[in-house]
Amino acid sequence: MSADRWTLDAAALSLICVAGGLKALDRRASVVTAVILGGISALGGGIMRDAMLTHVPAALHSDVCVVAVLAGAAVAVACVKLGRFRAQAMAVGMAACFVLRIVAGWQHWYLPIPHLS
Repeated sequence: MSADRWTLDAAALSLICVAGGLKALDRRASVVTAVILGGISALGGGIMRDAMLTHVPAALHSDVCVVAVLAGAAVAVACVKLGRFRAQAMAVGMAACFVLRIVAGWQHWYLPIPHLS
């Protein structure tokens, strides 16, 4: 994946995970449900986009992508619950997701695979 596509993918995931999580809070979802719905909305949108472009979805070959969207949604939801303005919560959540996704791709981070014996 090219650097431009990697950056745009990270930006889109950041925006959608935060928007999905905060929209779930608007509908009176619990904190955990809001974080999960934020992650599902970002990953689902990315998978649909990649499927229409006939690419392998990023969520299927980058496990850190899932962690990044959940972290971004969690940070945004936590900021709102702690009384921050929505714009601040969105900015901080998007930054958390974006930075984690970019650094993970740059440093080739992967989650450990469990060895079952």
